[in-house]
Amino acid sequence: MKTTLLALAMGFLMLTGCQTEDVASVDQDRVRTDYELFYDAGQNKTTAVAVFRFGNSPTGTQLQLSGPAEVRFNNDVLLFNSVLGRYEKTYDGLTASGTFVYKNVDGKTFTNTTPALKAAEFPTDPAVLPLSKSQDYSVTWSGEALGQNDGVGALILGTAVVVLETTPGTNRLIFRANALQPVTAGAYTVVMDRTVTATLAQQSSAGGSIIAKHRSRSKNVQVSN
Repeated sequence: MKTTLLALAMGFLMLTGCQTEDVASVDQDRVRTDYELFYDAGQNKTTAVAVFRFGNSPTGTQLQLSGPAEVRFNNDVLLFNSVLGRYEKTYDGLTASGTFVYKNVDGKTFTNTTPALKAAEFPTDPAVLPLSKSQDYSVTWSGEALGQNDGVGALILGTAVVVLETTPGTNRLIFRANALQPVTAGAYTVVMDRTVTATLAQQSSAGGSIIAKHRSRSKNVQVSN
């Protein structure tokens, strides 16, 4: 399950901006490719994301493409977001899967298809999740149980509390009382991400990742002592 845990964390990494270098200035076989198909149920939008890095680290120096290099998703050219240092395109509605095609400076192409998105949503009842700092609380999500290379994570916004579950066959998250100890009692909002990971079919020696992530609608929570 290490791959899935990495994929869950990658969502946060792909949102982090930094300075970039020109891809033409590095060995093309040392270019790492990380792809993400991200659906936000609350916004009803899907974003295709590609990040290029130097070397095999998922936190390596981000790279900006220069001609003739380009990256496409479902044949649409992705545009560079200079703030986040990544390539992206946002679509209205749900795009359940798709194919990235990256052409490097030398004209070599790499084609990779995402796994299909899988949903996980909070239950409608109760309307507010009653989380406690004195007792664990279990939430059964709406959606199929976890499979291989499949994980669900939840983040209580405004806090550092992250709950992760990657055990195949599981269909619930447990908010541990001890993890809530640093949180001030009160009202919060929580979101849940379900991530499916696949192996890159075509890649350089630097490797990379490809994931499909479904973000749930947000849910109100009340943290009590």
